[in-house]
Amino acid sequence: MIPFILYSMTYLFDQLLTSKVFSELSATFKQDLNVKHLVLICALILSACSPAPESATASNGAINATENGINSHDAENQNEVQIIFTPYFQEQEIQCGQALNIQNEQWRIIELSMFFSQFSLNFSERFILDDNDWQSQQVALIRPAIDCEESTANTAITAKINGGRVNYDAKAKTPITLSFNVGVPFAVNHQNPLIQGSPLNDSSMFWVWRNGYKFIRWDMQSESGDPWSFHLGSVGCESAAMVRAPQKPCAQPNLIPVAITLPFDSIQLVEADDKNSKAQRLQIKVSIHLDAILGNIEATRKNSCMFSGIDSTTCTQLLENLKLNAIFK
Repeated sequence: MIPFILYSMTYLFDQLLTSKVFSELSATFKQDLNVKHLVLICALILSACSPAPESATASNGAINATENGINSHDAENQNEVQIIFTPYFQEQEIQCGQALNIQNEQWRIIELSMFFSQFSLNFSERFILDDNDWQSQQVALIRPAIDCEESTANTAITAKINGGRVNYDAKAKTPITLSFNVGVPFAVNHQNPLIQGSPLNDSSMFWVWRNGYKFIRWDMQSESGDPWSFHLGSVGCESAAMVRAPQKPCAQPNLIPVAITLPFDSIQLVEADDKNSKAQRLQIKVSIHLDAILGNIEATRKNSCMFSGIDSTTCTQLLENLKLNAIFK
């Protein structure tokens, strides 16, 4: 095979070297340099090279895919997860523009946004969030279309299982525990929002460098014009100035851990985005029960919680309500 390659290459370069272009090029060489021989040596070296061996990771992935009855292309897409968050009030899904009946008064939601992070299934299969306008690999921003503006709203998180496949048996109705944190991790919570990527470049969810982001922003107004707000964030943060980030975690980070044993009717396997693949995406639906946040709280201007201090009775009660794990189902 090698002699044939050499012969073929010799013929081709004989033709090329007799052309006008190569004649002019050869005139530029001041030394007795045999261009044709150099090229043929390169061809010999290339012909002796074998294709690069497949990596161990790729080989193992193909073997595992075969054992599981799917091809390697499908296996690459088999780890996709989508989580859809929907706000509820008194067991009813909240429709855009809907007024909420709270203590016999009608309230309208002006703003509802939440940061979530550190997702996993069954406390072991960690998620890596996709990068898009609403999420980075570390944190995601959920903002339901309360004002009916779908273009400025987001209710879904998309991710992949870190280094594995979705382990879910639909026929066996395997129970799944979804866990995540409400809030932004300390490592990215106190950076300059002007140079942050999405979704941490949303200035409406930021206080100052010292305190970081609002993990929850829920603003309402009653028919009588009385406002009520709940802005959750870290408190007791120490730094040289308000525009300086703290060097150590705040006294009360207020990252709220959530663990949900998902009801079977909230889980399903749907087709992945790749229509040429047989892979499926695990879709999980999570409801956010806003009325549970308001437990033992009277919605009035004086009972708002902006987390300006750590001794607010209202803030303390709202935190206790969040920790009951009755908010997310």
